[in-house]
Amino acid sequence: KQWYQRRVRGGNIPAEAAFQNTSRLLREVLKIGDVPVYRSGCSQFNDQHCSLFYGADGHKGVLSALSATVYDAEYTQPTSESFLTNILTKSDPNTITIVAIGPLTNLAKVQDSSPGVLARAKQIVIMGGAIYEEGNCPKTKMASEYNLGMDGLAANA
Repeated sequence: KQWYQRRVRGGNIPAEAAFQNTSRLLREVLKIGDVPVYRSGCSQFNDQHCSLFYGADGHKGVLSALSATVYDAEYTQPTSESFLTNILTKSDPNTITIVAIGPLTNLAKVQDSSPGVLARAKQIVIMGGAIYEEGNCPKTKMASEYNLGMDGLAANA
């Protein structure tokens, strides 16, 4: 049963572009090379519905122009879902911070497969939300911020 396939609408950019952006920002802008970046096991369902609202890299070409380096080592690692489940289960409670920069489908999948494991995180920081604005979901009729609107069920999980 792949429940997430039916409910995910898609992110702003394909998973590969998000992976490259995150890797470039961490390694080349912030000079942090020891933070793992993982691909979600449900990313392929998002890719077919991406809006490319801000261009192919999601930042109107700015991040693509930053570097020609292509990162790929982390693709041999486990998925973000299995990594999160393992690290949260093995670590002391309240020591791990999760930063989610897209639709929250992978976090909902972790919660569904291992109920309560996300509560072991110190904090979960999400890039999403619109308090005083209608949001930025250009291909929908929702008044929602994009990352939350693209998988509202996951955001509510």
